[in-house]
Amino acid sequence: MDFARTAEQTAIADVARQALADLPPEAGWARAVELGWTDPDLDTVTAGVIAEECGYALHRGPWVTTATVAGLVPLTRPTTLAQTGDYSFEQIGDEWVLHGRATAPPDAILCADCVVDGLFVVDLSQTTLVPVEHAWDTTRDAYDVVFDGTPARALDGAFEMDDLALTLYACEAVGSARRAVDVAVEHAGTRVQFGRPIGVNQAVAHPLAEVYASVELAHSLAYRAAWSVGEGEPSARADALAAACATRETAVAAWETAIQTLGAVGFTWEHPAHQWYRRALWHHAHGGDPATLRAELSDLILPAGRDAS
Repeated sequence: MDFARTAEQTAIADVARQALADLPPEAGWARAVELGWTDPDLDTVTAGVIAEECGYALHRGPWVTTATVAGLVPLTRPTTLAQTGDYSFEQIGDEWVLHGRATAPPDAILCADCVVDGLFVVDLSQTTLVPVEHAWDTTRDAYDVVFDGTPARALDGAFEMDDLALTLYACEAVGSARRAVDVAVEHAGTRVQFGRPIGVNQAVAHPLAEVYASVELAHSLAYRAAWSVGEGEPSARADALAAACATRETAVAAWETAIQTLGAVGFTWEHPAHQWYRRALWHHAHGGDPATLRAELSDLILPAGRDAS
């Protein structure tokens, strides 16, 4: 597959970028439905394109998490995937109930009606939502979902769903990293010191070139994962893990470089760089840091070598 965007994907990205620019979170879901982003036949690569633009725009709405469960629950309302937590489940007759709590991604809880947890979907109105304080990403509220004998409906396809979540968050991280490059390059080209733009200095230009190269590599890995997961390839899990590791590290490094390039203004609360940086840190930690994911990846591609050691 050619991992460069097709003309159609470029057009979709352009529309998405325009739609997401300064879009209020409360309007995001309605706009996503209007643009067809909730259609059940939306392919994974196209979903990756939209997710990347969500990352570029620092979008606060619920679309990315909703897309991770496409095909498993009706997309008539925002839905979120809870990937971590301390909970148990039991079957009572033909019904399932959940006990304990799960932590859900922060971008869907405010307007979500149901939450997918492992193999189960539950109605949020029958749970208790506890705000998570000191969340990495301050642009989106996060909650713990508390189950107390909560009725649940069993689902199939949890592993595929997890791969899709890794992949779409990887695409979102790529968008964030690409925004870091654009912000830093623009500043380096317009900020003048000693009579010339700071971008002509090697100490500024070389780190930006290295970050740009890393973003392009991360982009290719993310879109390979999107294609692989969408096509159900045997390598889908490995591709999703590789993309997650690369994009999470790249997003953090890109924004650290951008903040350094911005200089003093980059360290102020008034400049939005810290918001993208915190989103990148959230990506880095969500569902397992790159070191944890890389260990799983090595088990997949080098099982014999790890057993022998």
